[in-house]
Amino acid sequence: MTEVYGLLLISYYIAVVAIVILIYYKNGVAYKVSAPKEVTTPPSDLTYAELSMLLYNKLSPDVFICTVIDLISKNIFIVEKSEKEYFLFKDENVKVNLTESEKYILKILDSMRDDKEALSLTQIFEYCNSRHNKGDFSINYSVWKKITISEVKKHFYEEKIFYNVVRVMTFLGIALVVLDILLGVNTIAGYIAIVPIIGLPQFFNKVCKRTEEYTLEYEKWLVFKDYLIEHNSFALSRTETFKYLCYGIMLDIRDFDKKIFKTDFIKYLCKALYNNIRMIGKE
Repeated sequence: MTEVYGLLLISYYIAVVAIVILIYYKNGVAYKVSAPKEVTTPPSDLTYAELSMLLYNKLSPDVFICTVIDLISKNIFIVEKSEKEYFLFKDENVKVNLTESEKYILKILDSMRDDKEALSLTQIFEYCNSRHNKGDFSINYSVWKKITISEVKKHFYEEKIFYNVVRVMTFLGIALVVLDILLGVNTIAGYIAIVPIIGLPQFFNKVCKRTEEYTLEYEKWLVFKDYLIEHNSFALSRTETFKYLCYGIMLDIRDFDKKIFKTDFIKYLCKALYNNIRMIGKE
């Protein structure tokens, strides 16, 4: 019986290795595309949430920050500076169609404000770094994240295959471990089956590839990133300036704001939001 069990173990491990290889090549190896050598304008009009999904296959916390910046660009917020502080004034007279996720961010920012009309960057910073407010902010961020993800209608990644195979191999691994215990074999080789039981589903979930169309789109954005890094001056309108700033944030270009903004407002805004949002986004 133990010999039969040994053969089952060997067959199982060989099958696991073969399935890992198949999953990697079928679900993970990217399409080969021919991207242009230079892209000097944004490759498409993706929203920041869509761009995040395309680049990282997840909703980056940077989307929250870029949405706040976009609300400033749309004049929903007016920015004013005193001697040592920046203030955000909400302009109630501006009529702009907002998405549900944008409306929810307005709600979050309103919750940070005290009785005063304006919201200072110091208030944002203190709110985001307060232990008292961290729980509320975390809940609000989670709700906003769900709303934002529901607004992403494009499918950037291909449907995965071998899902049922992974399930079967997981159940087989469990059965082999149980059998090892029942037979009283207690071999290390038997208990090693715990590794694919846990690791195979995780590997399956992690491996993914973009569709051929969006693989090309992804490569274009990377070429555009190189363009933004290599150039130091851009002829941009006010709206374009804010958009390029957000592209720099989404593409993780260090100190890109210094290239297009003479004011230090954006640096302070990002400081006020970054740490707490990024920490929550990693959870």
